[in-house]
Amino acid sequence: MDLFWAYDKKVYTRAADYDEDEEETVIEYSSPVNKVAQRLDILGFSLKKARQEFDRAFHTLLYEVDHALEESKDEDESYPHDADLHKFFGAKENRERFDKFDFDVWLRCMREIIGKKLRRLTIDESLSEGTTDHDLEPYIRFLLHDEWYDYSNSLSCLFYGFPVYDTDSFIMDEMNFHTVDIRYVFRSMLAVSGTLET
Repeated sequence: MDLFWAYDKKVYTRAADYDEDEEETVIEYSSPVNKVAQRLDILGFSLKKARQEFDRAFHTLLYEVDHALEESKDEDESYPHDADLHKFFGAKENRERFDKFDFDVWLRCMREIIGKKLRRLTIDESLSEGTTDHDLEPYIRFLLHDEWYDYSNSLSCLFYGFPVYDTDSFIMDEMNFHTVDIRYVFRSMLAVSGTLET
């Protein structure tokens, strides 16, 4: 079973982005949230399993970050490819706070991000005061960081804070790191949309 079926496909033309006098053909797949969620469930990517996979993967991420930070202290080495990740978690208050970060907190954060249409941030940016729930602010800032999702440079591949791998990527197989199929993220996003029960 695929996420989208033949009858979900729409083909139409529109003015091209690069030249309004030119037309381009658009191939678009769309289906109601509940149908896509049901298909993901049938494929084995249920919300319950997404919760388990997220918690396991994020726990592994914290372990790997702690290990890398300890090595950098012991060997006086820097980790240029993971500088932002270490910069973020190197702050003691951030690291301790993330011991409480789990799938339920992630869902709450994503509802805030989507509901308030919050934009991506650089590692040094903070949310404007009063933008969101104060208790969620550090987590949301982490989720909104715009450079986590980078297979070539990062210790982990994070999509809005969700440790993932691309189904076509082999890079993470070579690392001792538990990541999650991105279809679990899709299933979780459907729950965040508010259309489905979480």
